[in-house]
Amino acid sequence: MTGHRCIMRSAADSSRDRTGVNGWAVASAAGVLLGAPLFVAYAWVCCRTFGGALAEPLAALATDAPGALHRLLAVAPRPTAAGFAIFAAWYLLQAILMLLLPGRTTLGAVTPAGHRLAYRLNGALAWLVTHALLYLAAFRWGLFRPTLVYEQWGGLLVAANVAGLVIALAAWVKAHRWPTHADDRRFSSSAVHDFFAGIELNPRIGRLDLKLFHIGRVGMSAWTVVNLSFAAQQYATLGRVTTAMLVLNVLQLVYVLDLFWREDWYVRTIDIQHDRFGFYLAWGGVAWLPFMYTLPAAFLVAHPVDLSPAAAAAVLALGLAGYAIFLSANRQRDRFRRAPDGRCRIAGRDATFVPARYVSDDGQFHESRLLTSGWWALSRHPNYIGDAVMALAFSLTCGFTHPLPYFYAVYLPALLVHRAWRDEARCRAKYGPAWDAYRSAVPARIVPGVW
Repeated sequence: MTGHRCIMRSAADSSRDRTGVNGWAVASAAGVLLGAPLFVAYAWVCCRTFGGALAEPLAALATDAPGALHRLLAVAPRPTAAGFAIFAAWYLLQAILMLLLPGRTTLGAVTPAGHRLAYRLNGALAWLVTHALLYLAAFRWGLFRPTLVYEQWGGLLVAANVAGLVIALAAWVKAHRWPTHADDRRFSSSAVHDFFAGIELNPRIGRLDLKLFHIGRVGMSAWTVVNLSFAAQQYATLGRVTTAMLVLNVLQLVYVLDLFWREDWYVRTIDIQHDRFGFYLAWGGVAWLPFMYTLPAAFLVAHPVDLSPAAAAAVLALGLAGYAIFLSANRQRDRFRRAPDGRCRIAGRDATFVPARYVSDDGQFHESRLLTSGWWALSRHPNYIGDAVMALAFSLTCGFTHPLPYFYAVYLPALLVHRAWRDEARCRAKYGPAWDAYRSAVPARIVPGVW
């Protein structure tokens, strides 16, 4: 069924279709393009210079704008040769590991143009090799201190922001000049929106899948490396690692390893299956993810928190409970997807579903099924509930003295709600009446009885 083209128009014609976007969408894209890198730098300054206080720099600007702005610029992160060198080495290492390490091959979902791409899954092995090499380099070979990432955090932030912008620009040029699959491109009426949201669905350079590489390897692998470096800095400062830092590292380690251990699931998520590769994913993967998602660990270096045994156990239990929901929901959906004709057992019962049909851009008809069993009988996005619970647990390790470490706990639910809206619109257009029947069978978008 894949690989054929609709006889009504050529692949080149379909790839050049332009979808209109309204002024609000363009303005929002421009706002994120300008504001997000500045916000990352502002969060760094708040954490490093103002003890995690988010409002203090803004209050100073309100009372003494010229003087406060001068002081902010004086403590802003600066580009360093070490920062660019470390980022380049990290980027190159992850590319080598993704290309050379062995791994099993799986097929992704059918793209709108009818392609079905193969992915080599070696993320778990790449993560293991990465951390083993860093351990040897820091503790056996003495090439650098384990606190290196913390010490070079400002220079790394600048390097990651520059790299993210360059990668996004390269992806935009590649989409116009050298697309991997020209018929899977989507252009809008705005170049700004195209740069932000992306044009190509699955851009590749040889065997290197750019989307999976930047999100999964460059970004997610860095998460645990950054956390461990911050824990090492706390140990260097205090002579010990606090219970809060330990619990945070354990919970976020579980979260990261889950993605790599179940990488075949990840290639079927919205990130890989539906989002285009532009600034949103390119810069987000190399700059936003490793610098904003690690804010709780950065905060705990400046503000060590010693949780009582009971509090540590409660936060750990909350995070693991969220992970259990997240894992169970995703496993149920994966089991259902792999079952012939949807015949499998979900939560001890025969799976139920709404049959659906859709047409890809190449004119081919495809049969699909919308699960209404187990967690998926309660909500159309039950895995989001577990995700949000884990995010809250991450932040709770930091106590309640400052709002900064709660950024992720607030941001992630907002992101998930936005994703749910996008997913609803896409599925309504894709499945038509079948989606209406599915909504009737499962009324809750995320939280049953709430929304």
